[in-house]
Amino acid sequence: MALFSNHIFLLLSLTLAFSGGATPLSRNETGGARGDFVISPFKTVVQVFNRLYGTSFTIHCKSKDNDLGTHMVGPKGNYRFKFRANFWGTTLFFCRVSWAKGWTVFNIYSTKRDIGRCQTYCKWEVLGDGLYGYRQNDKVCDLKLPFKNKP
Repeated sequence: MALFSNHIFLLLSLTLAFSGGATPLSRNETGGARGDFVISPFKTVVQVFNRLYGTSFTIHCKSKDNDLGTHMVGPKGNYRFKFRANFWGTTLFFCRVSWAKGWTVFNIYSTKRDIGRCQTYCKWEVLGDGLYGYRQNDKVCDLKLPFKNKP
């Protein structure tokens, strides 16, 4: 019986060691359903900066299970949220950004695209011609999404 208990303990220890200490999270932190397991114990921060200089924009972000609400971001302001990606690699947040001259809908975070791109910090900037995305700790834009013009 002691040998069986030791094997169970070893199996659990190895599972936790190789899974990064994955733990179930509440619905608000995962972007998925209650009970999803995370890839690792760190959170990802997504931050969107207003670079429209003197003009505000509106942002509304959602996942399959979470509506983060509509937010007005003033000049020189920013909007941010954080979460933990789920174990299955299906975490997806999408947003609609609009301002006086344009709008766009886009995936602000997708585990499949971003797990190696901006694993713990995803930076975006709203400029007059579109939305710019940056790799983690990089000052060079690697994603650009143009705005659709408002009538």
